[in-house]
Amino acid sequence: MPDKDYASEVREMIDWSFFISENPSEELIYFTDCWEYFCSKLSNPTIYDTLTSPHFLINEIIIEFSINEKDNSKHLNYFKESANTHKSFYFLFTAELQALWNMLVNELKNPNKDVLLKIAYEIKEKFMQDEFVSYLEGKTKQVIFDKKDKEKIKKSAAVIIFEFIYRQFEIKTISNLCDKIFSSYSEIDYPNGKHLVTSYPYKSVIKNPEEHNKILKDEMENLTFDDRLSRLFEILTQKEKYQYVVFYVSGLHLSQEETFDDVTFYNPLVSKKLKGFTSNEECFHNANYEIGSNVLVKVFCKDTLFGVNIAKKQVSEICDYLKLLYRTEADYKIFSDEYFICDESMNIVSHSGSNDTKSLYDLSIDRIRNNSQKDVSVIYKNLFDNISGSDNKAIKDALHFYRKGIESDNQEEKLLNLWISLENVFSGVSIKISKENEDKTKFSKISDCLKHYLIFRYFYSCGWSIYDSFQHYFTSVNVVNSRRVSRILLSAEDSKEINIVTSSKNGFSLFDFINLLNKFGKCTDNCIFNEELNKTIEFYKSNKTFTNAINAIEPTIKNELLMIYRQRNQIVHKASYDTTLLNFYISKLQFVTTVFLRDLIANMPNEKSINNFILNQYIKVEKIRNIIKNNSVASPEEILNK
Repeated sequence: MPDKDYASEVREMIDWSFFISENPSEELIYFTDCWEYFCSKLSNPTIYDTLTSPHFLINEIIIEFSINEKDNSKHLNYFKESANTHKSFYFLFTAELQALWNMLVNELKNPNKDVLLKIAYEIKEKFMQDEFVSYLEGKTKQVIFDKKDKEKIKKSAAVIIFEFIYRQFEIKTISNLCDKIFSSYSEIDYPNGKHLVTSYPYKSVIKNPEEHNKILKDEMENLTFDDRLSRLFEILTQKEKYQYVVFYVSGLHLSQEETFDDVTFYNPLVSKKLKGFTSNEECFHNANYEIGSNVLVKVFCKDTLFGVNIAKKQVSEICDYLKLLYRTEADYKIFSDEYFICDESMNIVSHSGSNDTKSLYDLSIDRIRNNSQKDVSVIYKNLFDNISGSDNKAIKDALHFYRKGIESDNQEEKLLNLWISLENVFSGVSIKISKENEDKTKFSKISDCLKHYLIFRYFYSCGWSIYDSFQHYFTSVNVVNSRRVSRILLSAEDSKEINIVTSSKNGFSLFDFINLLNKFGKCTDNCIFNEELNKTIEFYKSNKTFTNAINAIEPTIKNELLMIYRQRNQIVHKASYDTTLLNFYISKLQFVTTVFLRDLIANMPNEKSINNFILNQYIKVEKIRNIIKNNSVASPEEILNK
């Protein structure tokens, strides 16, 4: 059986000790840390995360001005400010791109739609050309090896990641790429001798198995860091190729092989397709071919995981059609977690095993901090025994659509159901807490109410996010699997103290934890982690930093909610839109819906109504603003504890 595909979710730690002849610079390691950090934020973003790049902004402008014919004013200020801010990326731009970007900035001041779109499309075309990637490669190497500018290294990493995204690479693939590029090799003992294996995407074509070890070792040991970075950009500009994806589909049994364009349904026990496999090996684990079949899909792509998602969508569309034609009560289910990938000659090049493990969350310890000792059933009883009929129904309906959204395999349905969940919660809200919005739309009501809840939550979220990182890096449960375990700089005593605190289920004061961090200083040699740690400590220590953060986070929340709602509108109105970052917005919406519903449920027994809960969130935020205004020397801890 071939090795699993290199885009597997399992991460390996970069072994810098492998590089004997060339020591990695601090800047190169910083680049890999930035890569990991940005990919993790793109994979699991919160509403407070505002990752961006020039290419991302151009796409947003094109979508806004080509689809929204009536009113662009809601986003115009955002686009103006962002376009100006993105001038900081000019060191990665050619002179021609800089000139085009200056034209974009000027046109946004008083936009003519046709002119603006013409400029934006021309910039996008430049971004998609190999010449831009070549220039990006040169400048990235320059800031890493020559100028050693960490801020520019961070911007370079972000831009490269987004370029991979817009060239149709899945984020799971991208997140592993940097580790693969800097991976070593190892020798594995087989009955017929030692065999060299590596995660590095080597270029050597090895036709003779007997020469495998020598050829691979020669290539690996002659690679410089410059060569490895070049390989990253070669992957970025690689051309699409045809590949075949094989799934198992249950609920659909055909008496003979059926082909729909590039999609073929077949029974491997009758007609095998894969070379080098017996019919039994071509069958998937526990697959029942009396009530299902294999499906073979031809796709054209750069990235294997992207191809798998294309194939899944094509199969789903055909199943929609077949459901109309064949009268059956059986549900069609595509088992896309387990698949074979084949080349055009039908030789298997990779495969993925099934992933039947589901995440299980214990409501008593997951984020409902104030009710950490209450049993789930007690929370449920207290909730629905103490609220009115209309609120009772609103919350039950919201939970129903929340579950539908979470469980949906279709990304558009996922986003719509999660948004409907929020609409159900706010359907009976009668209060109006904002004076700036006079329109009565559903969105304005939801946005105004959520804004204050999310601002108040942000005061604590900054600290709890670091807490969660410590759980991942330092607790005994996770320490074996932690990618950064070998980079911990804490003493054994300090690690033990952190481990005790972060493993506790009894809860503790956020400021006890922050004060503990003050004691340690530098915890790892992961520069990004330490930067975030220092920002968090400063956030809770400095009145000025705390105040500035409050002022900055409100427009961020408003804009992110508006962006999510725009995605919702484009789906509902069947608009032609860019789905490249749809998963990114779904993750943001899932974060908002999850934390809001959990906190609402936790507080409803005391609040008695949804109106009261929302009103109290508003009062809390305004109270904090007034304390800051009237007491400029109060510490963040004093402000939050009043």
